[in-house]
Amino acid sequence: MMLHVSQKGRAHDLWLSAKRLVEQDCYHTAILLLDQAVQCAPAAYLYDYRGVVLCLIGRGEEALASFAQALACPASRSLQAEVYFHRGILYGGEMAYELALLDFTHALQLVPAQRTYEEAIAQIKREQAAMAEA
Repeated sequence: MMLHVSQKGRAHDLWLSAKRLVEQDCYHTAILLLDQAVQCAPAAYLYDYRGVVLCLIGRGEEALASFAQALACPASRSLQAEVYFHRGILYGGEMAYELALLDFTHALQLVPAQRTYEEAIAQIKREQAAMAEA
């Protein structure tokens, strides 16, 4: 059991280091640390953050895979909602509006009080309407 705890601690430390690297715009090095972290102790928050960083460097397909892995891990409702929200942002950026809408709706169902998810749904609907008019 002690090994398991130390692996989680190591993964968490790697995540913190990756966050500092992202703040310094060192995305590729951050990804390497996040890869190590998920190998040490796979967890939803690690896969989610990895997906976000992959989005930042334009690696959308890998980000989608990372978000899927995050959703497959046990997590709180609020963390699941964040993963759906982050994936929805990626879909929205790719103009996959129906998929974005589904993910934002899932997020809102998980955390109904979160106005950010309501605003994201409204934004996607506006973008869909603008595309239909074009």
